[in-house]
Amino acid sequence: MEVLRKSLMSSVIWTTPLGLPIVQPYRKTVRKQIMTALQTVYISDPNSMAEVNSVKQASAFPPNFIHSLDATHMMLTAIGCRKQGLTFASVHDSYWTHAADIDAMSAVIRDTFVKLHESNVLEELRLEFMTRYKDYQIPLVTLASGNLTKKLYEAGSRIYATPEQAKSLAPLKDLIVVSENTSSVDESQVVKDPNAVKQLADDLNSMSTKKSFSEDDEDGEFEMEGETRQARAARERKEAEREAVLKLYGKFVSVGALLPPLPKKGEFEVSKIKASPYFFS
Repeated sequence: MEVLRKSLMSSVIWTTPLGLPIVQPYRKTVRKQIMTALQTVYISDPNSMAEVNSVKQASAFPPNFIHSLDATHMMLTAIGCRKQGLTFASVHDSYWTHAADIDAMSAVIRDTFVKLHESNVLEELRLEFMTRYKDYQIPLVTLASGNLTKKLYEAGSRIYATPEQAKSLAPLKDLIVVSENTSSVDESQVVKDPNAVKQLADDLNSMSTKKSFSEDDEDGEFEMEGETRQARAARERKEAEREAVLKLYGKFVSVGALLPPLPKKGEFEVSKIKASPYFFS
């Protein structure tokens, strides 16, 4: 299952409103330790194939996407200033020009900001993701986490399944919408061989940590009662997870089908910032 997850991973990629493609570089780079007479040195090959770091990819995308919009605004401002013959320089989000041209540059900054953010930035991003990742599929077994399932449900994600499919998708019941005619579940890779299913179950059992106490040791049972309850709860949780894996293994849903709908656009009129004495002042 771990191999399956790794093989389906991809860096997060998007395109800015100016057409610049952005690829997040976060991967689990393998480092080698080199011992020298003076010190220990760690080296890595930046050109070697490396597994995507999914945690960093996910956590870094929101701020990086905003940074890409800020960079787009900077470039639009630079282009606007050039068209008006204004000198322009910048360091991050600090924009400079000659003192006599500050008011003119201020107008360019506001105009380009409004133009950028009045466009359907998020809608364009979603459409790009739908196109770019249309052939990417997510193993349903990776969604069988209570916390993740809850977040997907709250975001509006839904998985369509036939009544027959829904019977085996109980671990994801909150996300399932039963439909007679529509299904977003791909079952073409479901393990059907009984021996293979048994082997999968055995592998899952061997991966779990087992703790046991002697039934004859009543004193030990009494003294460790609290821990025994914890162990029992952990065992039941592991059993539920194994059952979920067996039901969901080999079933997939496309990224496009799982992407949640966009939230309703707010009512704030971004053009109002043109009258603000504080915006980019």
